[in-house]
Amino acid sequence: MTPNPATITAGDSQSYTAQGVDSFGNPTGDVTSSTTFSIAPDGSCTGASCTASVAGAHTVTGTDGVATGMASLTVTVGSFAKLQLLVPGETAAPGTGSGKTGPPSIEYVNGPFNVMVNAVDQYWNVVTTSGGNPINDTVHFTSTDGSAVLPDPDPALSSGTGTFSVTLETVSNPASTTITTSDATDGSKTSNTSPAIEVIIVYTASISPADAGTGQATNYTLTVNNAAAPNANTLRSVKMAIPAGAGFGQQHVCERGCIPGAR
Repeated sequence: MTPNPATITAGDSQSYTAQGVDSFGNPTGDVTSSTTFSIAPDGSCTGASCTASVAGAHTVTGTDGVATGMASLTVTVGSFAKLQLLVPGETAAPGTGSGKTGPPSIEYVNGPFNVMVNAVDQYWNVVTTSGGNPINDTVHFTSTDGSAVLPDPDPALSSGTGTFSVTLETVSNPASTTITTSDATDGSKTSNTSPAIEVIIVYTASISPADAGTGQATNYTLTVNNAAAPNANTLRSVKMAIPAGAGFGQQHVCERGCIPGAR
């Protein structure tokens, strides 16, 4: 099979010719028209022309049902076209429609988490250089959570990629909060927005003692605990509901995660 090896840019095609040979390597004629071509680990072939959109090493195989030949094809990244934003739970998937797979993880109010921003070509392959220079563009973040703590000042990519901390401050349940990143250096690059992220507060509460004798004056303790990290939310008030006609005072001690005097 020729050419072997060959190199194309993501999304381009390479045409092949299949040559039959005998057991001694002597050519027996062109067998391209009777050969079926395929490409792995991804891509497709139409007749003798093969294409792939995911950068990396590929193998093109040709077979006529009796003999088989193989050729090496290298797919290189295209030019910097847009940004890719990956939030926790998402994995990069170049060559797909969205460029990523997996649902976003549930986040906690006031719990910082890292997001990744990549410079990518039109097929979501990470691009590290442009015109021979590292891509160090500055990126800007926005969010539908108006209270979100976003990178400030705008950070820069390092050779086409960067990891940055974000903290969401507003409950979003069901999921509705999104994060968007755009290229502050070059406005021609397409921005990218995350899927809707669910943001919750998680805590446990208990009252002790659980039982008290009839007519016995009792002091109660209400204890509120945050869930484990990264949930960093601290409740600002806690209410204790006393059933009507219970016949005892509304005494309580405010311990963790609430303001003394709150009810």
